[in-house]
Amino acid sequence: MAFRALLYRRPAEPHSIAVKFGSQIFSIRLRRHRRARHYTLRIHPSDREAILTMPPRGTLVDAKDFAQRHG
Repeated sequence: MAFRALLYRRPAEPHSIAVKFGSQIFSIRLRRHRRARHYTLRIHPSDREAILTMPPRGTLVDAKDFAQRHG
């Protein structure tokens, strides 16, 4: 790996976040997509899993805030 790539490498981030709605806690899987411009929260039709798609430069704080508002 090139030295420059090591300088700008993103730290490891979790694969999912936990968000509380009322008295229940839900696990939301995070997915970064290189062409995404906005945050998107969807429910996968077959396994009923919540998936939050985020832009490449999006932050985990913004992702959690988005999931909390749109849950």
